[in-house]
Amino acid sequence: MKRWVVAAGVALICILAVGAAVSAATEPGGAALPMVMILPDTQTVPQGSTTVARIWIEDVTNMQGAAITVLFDAARLQVVDYDSGKSGIQIEPGPLWPVSSYIVVNLADNATGVITFEAALLGSSFSGSDDMAIITFSAVAPDRSDVILSRVQVLDSTGNYIPVSIRDGEIMITGTGSTSTPTATRTRTP
Repeated sequence: MKRWVVAAGVALICILAVGAAVSAATEPGGAALPMVMILPDTQTVPQGSTTVARIWIEDVTNMQGAAITVLFDAARLQVVDYDSGKSGIQIEPGPLWPVSSYIVVNLADNATGVITFEAALLGSSFSGSDDMAIITFSAVAPDRSDVILSRVQVLDSTGNYIPVSIRDGEIMITGTGSTSTPTATRTRTP
């Protein structure tokens, strides 16, 4: 009897956990949430090369603006400036934002590994899927760097938040350098 109660309790916890995971990725009516993701989500590049990570939004309806913060390992990756004519380091706004858009903030900090991008469509809204921004990274040291969407706020044309699901990415940098810490080894002395 005791085993049955424990098994039933474990089964109930598993069902609730799965239900919470499914409901976190769906709207109240059961429709899938729009997704904001890093594409490609996993890539491997050699040290000294550049690579592109795209911030993609999929299946959004009536989007007017977005605010995004991306985190990366600044010891492994550095953002390549998209517009050297402007002060600071910028990423490339995606084609989702036409020239008439208002780019509120576009700043990458290679010292801290933080990118902030905020933009708004003027006089229109967007429905569909497209690149929100394109980040060109320089791979400066071997190891792995997560590319984390730490803040994603998407707004509709009335200023309300659009709930979205998020998928981060990672970049593996290969090279000849070692990232492991040497450990002392004991040697015999005569």
